[in-house]
Amino acid sequence: MAEELQVGEPAPAEQASEDPGAALIAAGRERGHVTGEQIAAAVEEQGAATREIARNVQHAAAGTAEVSRNIAGVKDAAAETGNSATEVLSAAGELSHQAEALRREVDTFLHSVRAA
Repeated sequence: MAEELQVGEPAPAEQASEDPGAALIAAGRERGHVTGEQIAAAVEEQGAATREIARNVQHAAAGTAEVSRNIAGVKDAAAETGNSATEVLSAAGELSHQAEALRREVDTFLHSVRAA
């Protein structure tokens, strides 16, 4: 008959994968004894798992630092783009004023040519 589990309660296989040392000790208890060698093996496995977790944390921290640098670069590029857009807008406004002045000059010239 299958064992019923509550929602959120880890299954036996999950429990073993979460703590391999505890799984070895539990296996020894099921047989009625736990040896010093089993405890030493469990401690070694626990140490290896802890070292692996520490390496993963260091790797994640390095990745986070790189993402932060990339975000800072994007922020700087966006600010530079904004400054360039402001300069282009200013130049376009100046060009528009110059075009309007040229149009007035041409109109004045053509008006004087027609009058002559």
